[in-house]
Amino acid sequence: MIKINKIEDKDFNSLINQKQLFGKILYYNVWIFILILFLLISCSSEKKSLNDDFRTLMREADRESGHVDTSNISDLAKDYVIRGSNLEQMNKNAEAILAYEEALKYDSSAVILGRISHNFVKLGAYNQAIEFALKALQKDSLYVPAMETLFQVYSNRLRLDDAIKIYTQIVKLEPSYVRKLTLARLYEFKDKNKAIAIYEELLNERDNEEVLRRLGELYKQNKDYDKYLDVSEKLSKENGLTPSILNSLMEAYYYNKEYKRAFGMLDSADNEELDDDLINSYLNYSDLLMQDSGQIVKNYIPDFLKRIEKRFHFNWKIHFVGALLSDKINDTTLTEKFINNALSYADTSQDVPLQAGLFYLNKKMYNKSLVIFNKYRKIYPDNYFFPFYEGSVYLEIDSTRKAVEPLIKATEIGGENVLVFGQLGLAYDRLGEYEKCDSIYEKGLAINPEDALLNNNYAYSLSERGIELERALKMSALSLEADSSNSSYLDTYGWIKYKMGDYQQALAYIEKAIEAGQPSAEVYEHLGDIYMKMNKKTDANKAYQKSLDLKPCDEDVVRKLTESK
Repeated sequence: MIKINKIEDKDFNSLINQKQLFGKILYYNVWIFILILFLLISCSSEKKSLNDDFRTLMREADRESGHVDTSNISDLAKDYVIRGSNLEQMNKNAEAILAYEEALKYDSSAVILGRISHNFVKLGAYNQAIEFALKALQKDSLYVPAMETLFQVYSNRLRLDDAIKIYTQIVKLEPSYVRKLTLARLYEFKDKNKAIAIYEELLNERDNEEVLRRLGELYKQNKDYDKYLDVSEKLSKENGLTPSILNSLMEAYYYNKEYKRAFGMLDSADNEELDDDLINSYLNYSDLLMQDSGQIVKNYIPDFLKRIEKRFHFNWKIHFVGALLSDKINDTTLTEKFINNALSYADTSQDVPLQAGLFYLNKKMYNKSLVIFNKYRKIYPDNYFFPFYEGSVYLEIDSTRKAVEPLIKATEIGGENVLVFGQLGLAYDRLGEYEKCDSIYEKGLAINPEDALLNNNYAYSLSERGIELERALKMSALSLEADSSNSSYLDTYGWIKYKMGDYQQALAYIEKAIEAGQPSAEVYEHLGDIYMKMNKKTDANKAYQKSLDLKPCDEDVVRKLTESK
């Protein structure tokens, strides 16, 4: 079935969560960069570790810059090795490889093979880098530089399991403090408990602020809130109430249900912090209140809202948070007051009316959201989100004809966003203007041929018309590759199979769609249609009844229910 682009809480609440979202993006895409940054911070902040680890860091720097120990290399190969080393330092990696390959004719030691591997990494030729690193390790199974090269390749390819395996070997051979830090950081992405064990071991060796911070974060992720609080309090005693430590303490008290102490941290923030840090502390506390559904927490919201009104006069984000929290305690008057306070900054920030409009849309206050989107699309004519959301509201309230004009405008402004094309295609599909529908879907697929939602909706549209079913099936399969547990995608695939006359497969996928959770009335209607084709009228009757339970008074389903008796 067609999956409609619903506007969810995360859209209008993104102001609170945008930093967390960005963190997730980094987590999955550039974890190795974070790892390197962590090591730099650790080494620079740990005066105690410099004596022990400085030599290790220097050795690694020498390897990176191309310096090669030639003491154990044969005399005939030595000149070529020195030439290769010099070329490396000039970043002439391809030429360096040729020099080292000449050296191999006289000496096939692990050192030379390792340098060739290292230079292939520099050139991005990872397969060749792995090949020569393995040859180096065949010569000397304990040769750490070759292991480091393998680690670098696996890291660049995001092969985390392999990166951990090779670095575990490195740590066994060179168990320095920095090495262990690196391994612990790697395990954070794979096995938090192992990371915790290494960090706790490192703390037994010496105090380290960054290790304490990492431990606190891992304890929090594991919901081990007692230990999170212990770490936060220790950090506070040793380093004072810096903004990050203050927020950690606030969270730790909150998660341990010490709500009064958590609320009291705002007093410390008022006294210790200025401007952005203070705002972030208030936003952090408001995020804790928003996430918590307990009744006790709601008792703290009114006092927090009073603090906001008293403390902040010139920050729209805080006022918008006030609106969200007012809504949480069902204070409609205060909600409107905070929304209006936030909107007073709408002429200086496009985010304000966008968030306000999405808030009303999520609350199904469609008229208010339409007023905002329509007004500010004129004030910010280059921002396609305003006409896009205006059109989306019209689709939500089944005013499809009215949705077309703003959605066309959105495609003209934000022509690279396939989501916009998907909404406009959906509008034309509902109106039965299939030539325009297909044209818009094709334009969207030309931009991103693998977009799951676009492929699903286009495939379903084709299946409903009973045309291009083979192509529709391929498009639907592509959507399922992206999200195999999506109920709408499973329903589409099953419905195409139904249209192709494969009722057994159709039944299997519709049942999967139901098992996936929250099936729509349309899914149960499809199930009933399949049972009717299989001459299972009793099962069809039950399916149609479930469809009517979810969407009463659907005339087509009422008719089908009668026919199934």
